[in-house]
This record gives sequence, structure tokens and C-alpha cells, in this order.
Amino acid sequence: MYKQHVIKAKMAEAVNAMRYISTALMTYKQDLSMVGVAWPNCPNAVAIQTTLGVGIASVSRISNAQIDPGNGTIQATLSNIDGAVDGQTLSMVPAEDADGSISWTWTGTVPTVYMPKK
Repeated sequence: MYKQHVIKAKMAEAVNAMRYISTALMTYKQDLSMVGVAWPNCPNAVAIQTTLGVGIASVSRISNAQIDPGNGTIQATLSNIDGAVDGQTLSMVPAEDADGSISWTWTGTVPTVYMPKK
């Protein structure tokens, strides 16, 4: 049980970084939806910083991050946490509500016990 808490505490850095990306992504979508742009094409952390202004290069718990331009899913590959989750992916999948707001669902290859709650 102690090990699970340690892993979750270390994952907090990656989870928080992904939440910052999601906030910037919602603003991006809201600002550019009027001109027909839905989601940015960000295949890596450099593109995320260039497009959204969110720098995650210093986040040591993420080895790679990207945004799917087709559906807006944010995906990060975890690292430097523990063998139970290193190399696994953590994703935030957007769902646009009727009022235009976006809600997020956590998914990925991370074991369920380590999956973040809302």
C-alpha cells in the first residue's frame, strides 16, 4: 500500500502537467473554433510549447507528450516513477458538451489503481 502511495505522489507531477495542457487546449479550441480550427497538431512536447505556450520539458515524469489533431486527446508517456508505470501511457480524452464546454476522461495503459480521478 505504501508503494502505491509513493507512485501516485510521483505521478502527480505528470497529472498536473497534463491538466495544464488541457486548460491551454480548451482556450486554444475556444479561440480558434470560430475559424474552423478544432485541435492543434502537436506530435511532441516542443510543438505543445510552441502552439499552446505550455512548457513541459522540465517535467521529469513525462518522457513524451502529444495531442491528437483528430480528436484532441492528450497522451503522455510516463518515466522516472516506478517500473509499474514507466513506459505506460496516460491520456486525457475530451468530450464536448452541448453548451460547448469540454469534459475530460482519464484513460491509457496505466494500471487502474494508478489512474487519476477526475
